[in-house]
Amino acid sequence: MLRNTFARNRGLPIDLSVSSNPDGATANDSNDADSGGNRLQNTPVIVGVGTIDTNTVEVDVLVDSAAANASYPIRVDFYRGDNFQAAEWLQTLSIPLAQAQLPQTVVLPLSAFDDQLLVMTATDANGNTSEFGAFGIGDVFADGFED
Repeated sequence: MLRNTFARNRGLPIDLSVSSNPDGATANDSNDADSGGNRLQNTPVIVGVGTIDTNTVEVDVLVDSAAANASYPIRVDFYRGDNFQAAEWLQTLSIPLAQAQLPQTVVLPLSAFDDQLLVMTATDANGNTSEFGAFGIGDVFADGFED
């Protein structure tokens, strides 16, 4: 499912649950110690935004999955979002075991936010993929920054 785009789904495109029944978005848990479909892999979370210029934006991302609860490296895929769907794959970040649970910086094209939403998934080395994590453009420019 890596690098695939998603469109016009009813409900969540990826809906992990403890049972085989869809149950809506699953909250991240500390260290990702729970179990269920895809080990209920935690979604990536944006923890900071750095330099923004006319073409790019630095984004700090964190996947809270302890080495005991996920197989490393963890792959984070970034997509331009459209209505909480992954409309266009942008790039991948690999988080090695030595960097587990530490924020990682990725430079994305500013066009990633053209549709007001950045969408991300985390996939561990065993193929356990998270639900989509989303980050809105309003969060980036919440301080009133204008171009």
